[in-house]
Amino acid sequence: MTSRDSKYYFGRLNIISAYEEEKKSFLERGLNSGVLIPERNYTWGFFEVESVLEEGDFLSGFLVKYRPLDPEQFVNIETREIEEQDIRNRIRAKSRFFLHVTTGIIAYQSVTEINEKSFRENFAKLLEASYDNLFIDAEIQSINQEESFFESIKRFDSVAKVSIYLHPSNPSSRNLWKRVDERFKNLGLESYTEIYKLKEDRRNLDIEGDEEINSKLHMASDGYGKAKVRGKKDGEYETITTGDNPIEAEVENSVENAEPPQEILKQILPTFRSLFNRFRS
Repeated sequence: MTSRDSKYYFGRLNIISAYEEEKKSFLERGLNSGVLIPERNYTWGFFEVESVLEEGDFLSGFLVKYRPLDPEQFVNIETREIEEQDIRNRIRAKSRFFLHVTTGIIAYQSVTEINEKSFRENFAKLLEASYDNLFIDAEIQSINQEESFFESIKRFDSVAKVSIYLHPSNPSSRNLWKRVDERFKNLGLESYTEIYKLKEDRRNLDIEGDEEINSKLHMASDGYGKAKVRGKKDGEYETITTGDNPIEAEVENSVENAEPPQEILKQILPTFRSLFNRFRS
């Protein structure tokens, strides 16, 4: 039975830090710091980080979850007994990633032991720990399948609440939300949060024709934050978020196992290109 092709999710690495060096140098220093984070019986770390030039500047490597001491049983043929010994640093799971330096768009492999949420959270924790958690705030937000998110909003019979969390883009703005982004930057904002909640005597929060709200929803959908919309459909309340339908791509199993990273990257480059084009619109 052949194993399935690998699935890669797409997100955006957002970093708030007053670093003065070039962005690539800053990222390489963090990813190659050797910092490890213990978590229960496991440890997390970055390994085999390297630069990959393929229609742009990428950093590739693995987010690894391993067990410092892993007991394993074996048979002793001579004594006819079952014995046990500790295996050091056994890898439990590893997730390959490709980070586009300029835009911060990151593609990361989905594996059984490291789900999409776990990757995003532990990648950010490790990067922050690489700089001793001083003057750095890192997070990965999913880049949403835009049509899916906004089509889900349209299917609501009414909207009751909208929650939006955003932070300024780096380096450039998309025309759909450029005015909002420039305002954030002019104000010197690190992050921005707002909530629209319908009055009890009102039946619907009409957001479809509101340019301001839609600009912010698009900005969140593009990975510069997150948004949550609560509405009623067929008499029942439902909530959708920008992380419900992240962009994804597949890599053939034969290519994934054969490596090198350049060959894997070539299979997901079309998705990178489509995102680059999307953010230029």
